[in-house]
Amino acid sequence: MADYSLGSAGVLPTGRSRVATIHVQLEGAAAPDYVVNLMAAGGAGGEPIQASIEFDTP
Repeated sequence: MADYSLGSAGVLPTGRSRVATIHVQLEGAAAPDYVVNLMAAGGAGGEPIQASIEFDTP
């Protein structure tokens, strides 16, 4: 999953932003085991940036 923008650096988000909302339909009583990994994050010029990933369930 990825998020990108063709906008100029001045209009890109600088704080927290939501990249995706995923809806999952499960059958049965077993609780799912989700794993999330941040693979890469870059700035407007393609340079690596400090980023973190957060996963939340309702």
